[in-house]
Amino acid sequence: MTTEFLSELEKKIDSLIGNIQTLKQEKETLTSDIEVKTGKISDLETENSLLQEDLRSVKNSYEEIQKKLGSAADKVQSLLRKLDSIT
Repeated sequence: MTTEFLSELEKKIDSLIGNIQTLKQEKETLTSDIEVKTGKISDLETENSLLQEDLRSVKNSYEEIQKKLGSAADKVQSLLRKLDSIT
C-alpha cells in the first residue's frame, strides 16, 4: 500500500466518522423533538377529553332547560286559554 492510498483512506474514514457524529446529533435532536411533541399530543388528548365531557354536560343542561321551557310554555298557554274562557 502506498502512502497516498493510506492518506486517502484516512481522509475517507475521517469523513465517515464526521458523518456518523452529525447523524448521531441529528438523531438526538429528532428524538428530543419527538418526546416534546408526544408530550404535547398527550396534553391535547387530555384537554380534548375534558372538553368532550364539558360539551356533554352543556348539552345535557341545554336539554333540561329546553324541557323546562317547554313545560313552562305549556303552562302559560293553558293559563291563557283559561283566561280567554273567562273573558
